[in-house]
Amino acid sequence: MSHSGAHIAENLTERKCLVSQESGPKAGLIRFVTSPDGVVVPDILEKLPGRGYYVTADLHILEDAVKRKVFARGAKTQVSVPDDLIAQIDRQLARRVVDLVSIARKAGKAVTGFEKVKGGWPRAGPKSCCKPAMDLPVVKTNYGPQRVDDFLGV
Repeated sequence: MSHSGAHIAENLTERKCLVSQESGPKAGLIRFVTSPDGVVVPDILEKLPGRGYYVTADLHILEDAVKRKVFARGAKTQVSVPDDLIAQIDRQLARRVVDLVSIARKAGKAVTGFEKVKGGWPRAGPKSCCKPAMDLPVVKTNYGPQRVDDFLGV
C-alpha cells in the first residue's frame, strides 16, 4: 500500500523525489548515483552500482534540483554536479528510445513507412504510439492539402 492509501501492485517500487518530496513509482523518476570521484551520474538503465537517489523526470524539476544542489542530500555526501547534467540525461534518454525502437523492429513490432503506418495504425492497439517524421510532407486530399499527421489522425 502506498502512502496515499491506494493499493498498488507488489512489483511497483516507490521512491521519493529529492526535490518535490513526493513518493511515486520508479517509472516517473530518474535515478542518479555518485561516481567514485564524487560526481553525480544519471543512471537511466538503473544498473549502475551504488546508492541511488531519484528526481522526477520533468525538465523544470531537474533544473531546480541542479540549482538547489539537492544531490548532496540524496548521496549523503558532498558531490559535484556536472554543468551538462541535463544534456547527459537527454542523450541517455534519446539513446534508450533508439534502443527500444530497434528491439521492436527486430521483433517485428515496429511499423515504418507511410502506407504501412496508415494501414496499420488504427488497428495497432492501446499500447502503441505513432511518431510522425519532423519533415512531414503535405498530401493532397479531397478536402485540399493536409499535413500527413493530420491526414492520419495523429
